[in-house]
Amino acid sequence: GVPDSGRMVRSHPGPYKYFVRLTDHGDRSHALEGMQAGADDYRAKTLDVGDLHLRLIAAERVSGLHKRLAEQDVSLRVLAEVDQLTQLANRHKSTELLNQLLTLARRKRMPLSLVVIDIDHFKQVNDRYGHSTGDGVLRRISATMPLAFRHADLLAPRVRREFVTAISAASPAARARPASPA
Repeated sequence: GVPDSGRMVRSHPGPYKYFVRLTDHGDRSHALEGMQAGADDYRAKTLDVGDLHLRLIAAERVSGLHKRLAEQDVSLRVLAEVDQLTQLANRHKSTELLNQLLTLARRKRMPLSLVVIDIDHFKQVNDRYGHSTGDGVLRRISATMPLAFRHADLLAPRVRREFVTAISAASPAARARPASPA
């Protein structure tokens, strides 16, 4: 019925779908029921072409607004979760991901290795070549390090010259192997 189709349209994720319910019923109770169920517009099937054209213009505007809102949501999420210099998860997002990994490791009784990676002599790079060069070094390291880890592993900046990674379900040999100095 009316409520089921409206709720079905609204329950699907993805781009906003402008939903016009056409019906043989012309009374307001059916219109109200359709709108409360998720329809954006509710029209009797006896609709003239001029009226339909006006409603399609309104539908296009509403759909465009929903599209822009979805794009802004993605942009804001990136700003809220990504470190702008390294393009890795920021402190807030990495803490959230680490908590998820810890919960999963406990629940499945899997090992979780936490590794802190320190960039030796980073202060000397900044002192000698300047902070913009140091930022470039951090960007290059941040772009390269993910190649050494699985997609499921957490990698995030910790402080200016340190990164942290959480490696779930690492093999005993990998957990026991010390990191080699560069």
